Amino acid sequence: MTDTQDRQDEGGDVSADGSGSGPSSSPSPPDLRLRAERPRVVRLNRTVVWALGGAGMLAIGLALGYALENSSHKAPPAASQDTDVRPSADGLTGLPSDYVGNGVPKLGPALPGDPGYTILKAQEQGKAASGSDDRRAQQEVEAAIASRLFVQTGERDRAGEQTMPPAPGAPATQGRASTTTGPQAGNLAFLEGQPDRATTSPDRIAPPASPYVLQAGTVIAGALNTKISSDLPGQIVGHVTQNVYDSPTGRYLLIPQGSTLFGAYNSGISFGQQRTQIIWTRLLYPDGESLVLEKLSGGDAIGQSGLSDEVDNHWGQLFKAALVTTLLSVGSEAGTSQSENNLAQAIRSGASNGFSMVGNRLIDRSLNVQPTLTDRPGLPFTLVLNRDLVVRPWHVKGETDHE
Repeated sequence: MTDTQDRQDEGGDVSADGSGSGPSSSPSPPDLRLRAERPRVVRLNRTVVWALGGAGMLAIGLALGYALENSSHKAPPAASQDTDVRPSADGLTGLPSDYVGNGVPKLGPALPGDPGYTILKAQEQGKAASGSDDRRAQQEVEAAIASRLFVQTGERDRAGEQTMPPAPGAPATQGRASTTTGPQAGNLAFLEGQPDRATTSPDRIAPPASPYVLQAGTVIAGALNTKISSDLPGQIVGHVTQNVYDSPTGRYLLIPQGSTLFGAYNSGISFGQQRTQIIWTRLLYPDGESLVLEKLSGGDAIGQSGLSDEVDNHWGQLFKAALVTTLLSVGSEAGTSQSENNLAQAIRSGASNGFSMVGNRLIDRSLNVQPTLTDRPGLPFTLVLNRDLVVRPWHVKGETDHE
């Protein structure tokens, strides 16, 4: 018995090429697909597409030709067509259409007091002089047409104004200044203005009001005793750091070192302001006597108005409000999806709008907070007199004035 027969006896099948496959071989696994089948490609016939395109183009051409043909054969409108047709009054229908031929009405004899006959007679007598009147009227009409009353040209106006002589008594540059236009007109008008003929001042030299006078411009040096914070209004106290002598001679001590200055500061600060406005209202001498200073403005050590030391613009508060607003808005918008229902979307939108409104209010309030200006104690300042100040000389106890 051959090998092939032995394999057949064992229940196997032999193929033509000698490889056998038994009847008990496992079936092929089922076709498992995780994706849906792709849509089949729809192919159009080129003949159908060309036929439809040709039919469409033919229809468009016929419609265009029909529209042009109708517009070319349209009858022109009547030239004298009256579009504003109004019904005439009943009383006018019985009147003649014109006064030519038989339509001229015949007038009866003149009534007593009728001036018509007198007017006609005056017209007949004035026919001889009417020729000259008509000629004069024609000349006036031609002059009015050629006049430049309503239409003026630049070149003719300039030529006319240049040739126009100046009025008697007026300055020679008045005409040129009035015709100058452009960005330099103001500068030329400034140069060509009327001269100031008041060559002598009416004021005269005035003697000093007193030997013990501090004249305008005298500088009083001092330093702050109290701290300034512009959050709230308040008073300030300073002291004089240098002796102040009289202005005419500089011999008499008028304000001793150590005198106390009393004043106030302005707490109204605008955005971007960096200097504190101060005024001095009273001067206290070491012996207890005082002098009112009438709100003299104070400056820094070099004479600039106001004191400048430290500025707090509250940027931290502003950035904190902006950060809180951003976090609230991001939290309300986070997690949005297209699958949520209308109620959830409405709640989320309302919360987002509310948080945005609150954040805007916080930022607005932070921007409305004015900067805080702080001036430390001991900061030097100056006080400049704006008018003459007459005081008595300062004497130390037990000493007399030696002039």
